[in-house]
Amino acid sequence: MREKSDNEIVSLVIKLRTEAALELQCAVELSLEQRSEFASTTYERQQAPRRKISS
Repeated sequence: MREKSDNEIVSLVIKLRTEAALELQCAVELSLEQRSEFASTTYERQQAPRRKISS
């Protein structure tokens, strides 16, 4: 196996960091979507009329 040049190493590091950044971005976007759905559902539940329990 040959040694990689400095340019190849830098290129590989940039590629790996870019891929990691994209994965993080996707995870954050998914988390925000889930939080938004949860908040929306919670709000809808709070706005629904409540039935009184007869005793």
